[in-house]
Amino acid sequence: MKIGIPCGQTAPASQSPPNSTAVSNAETRRADDRRATRRESRAPRTGRQGFNRTELLAAIAVLMGLAVLWANTGHKRSTATREISCLGNLKQIGAAISVYSGENRGKLPFAFMQPKPGAPVTWDRQISTALRVALRGESLDAPPPPVGLALRCPEDTISASTVATENPPARRSYSMTEHKMNRPNWPPSEYNTTGVGLFWSAYRKKGNSSYAYLETAPRLPAVSMDMILDGAGTIVVTEQATAENHAGKPKFSTVRSTIEQVDETVLPANSYHGGKINYLMADGHVELLQRKATVGPEGEVSDSADTHFGMWTIAAGD
Repeated sequence: MKIGIPCGQTAPASQSPPNSTAVSNAETRRADDRRATRRESRAPRTGRQGFNRTELLAAIAVLMGLAVLWANTGHKRSTATREISCLGNLKQIGAAISVYSGENRGKLPFAFMQPKPGAPVTWDRQISTALRVALRGESLDAPPPPVGLALRCPEDTISASTVATENPPARRSYSMTEHKMNRPNWPPSEYNTTGVGLFWSAYRKKGNSSYAYLETAPRLPAVSMDMILDGAGTIVVTEQATAENHAGKPKFSTVRSTIEQVDETVLPANSYHGGKINYLMADGHVELLQRKATVGPEGEVSDSADTHFGMWTIAAGD
């Protein structure tokens, strides 16, 4: 039986297969679009590029600030390194003095002795074996060879004076505090209001001092450790930055006061450890102090090198 199509309706059109030409055209258009997009991405931009002048100046200012900060940090780091190196030098010197004292019945080394005949024997020569530095020379005019870094503070940039015609002598940055060796402070004792460094010379006339020169070193009076009652507050060795402080030489082997510690005609004192000085105390510890902090309540940093107070004396409590 045939089924008819209702009135007013048409038969559905039959579905034809996709047109291959239309598909190919669509794919071509898509490929063209992709190529155009790539060309646009490679084309130079027409908008604003980089920094304007204000932004560039701001960037330069930031970089300059960072450079200054880095430089200041590096300077502080190098300054601290020099201070620590100098402190280490004095620690080594203190250890060498301790060895010397143990081998010489508790005595401290002499600041210097000048036998007759013979080469001067300075405090750094006496401890040179324990300090492991080479100090030689048969006369006052013969400069010693270069010495170990233990005798030279890296902050001390003063060149050696030209006292020798050949091979300038090695510099030394450290000196013992000077014993005045006068009547109120003789013989050495715990009551001496003076430093610890004694100096003897076979050429000194007996009438020029309150003591008599003795022939052999073991018989010479000396400052011993048991005389120093305030080991933490008595300076034994400290810095003396001057062009004529030469290793193994008697001159400047002692320092009398704070005003002699830095040759300010060559090296501004405020630039040296930031205005401070390293001090080796009798008990072996080292302190970085303002110079005025070492002279006690009765003393001051002045032009007088003959008045000793505070840490500059053997006597305790002054």
